[in-house]
Amino acid sequence: TPPAITRANYTVMVYNNTSITGLAGRTSDKAKTFGWNVLTPTQWTQSLLTATTVFYPPTMKAAAQQLATDLGITTVEPALSTMQSDQLTVILTSSYTP
Repeated sequence: TPPAITRANYTVMVYNNTSITGLAGRTSDKAKTFGWNVLTPTQWTQSLLTATTVFYPPTMKAAAQQLATDLGITTVEPALSTMQSDQLTVILTSSYTP
C-alpha cells in the first residue's frame, strides 16, 4: 500500500481556463475541504487546454493523483516548464463541475 498523502504539506494552485465565473474559487474551496493548502485561485492566461488537468513536479506525482481523486479529475500530467516546481497545479476547463 502506498504511503498516505498528508494533503496539508502540498501547495495547490487552481486556475480557471474558462469563462465560467467562480469555477476556480469553488474548486479551491472543495480542495480545502480535503485539507489541501490552496493558494488564491486565478485565471489561466496561457494556452487553452481541452481537459481539466492536475499537473505535478517530478517528486509530487502521488500527491497529484490524490488531488485528482479528491476533485474528481481524471487527467494527471507532469508540470509544464512554465509552472512552479514546488506546487501542484490544477487547470480547469468548461467540462469540469466541482
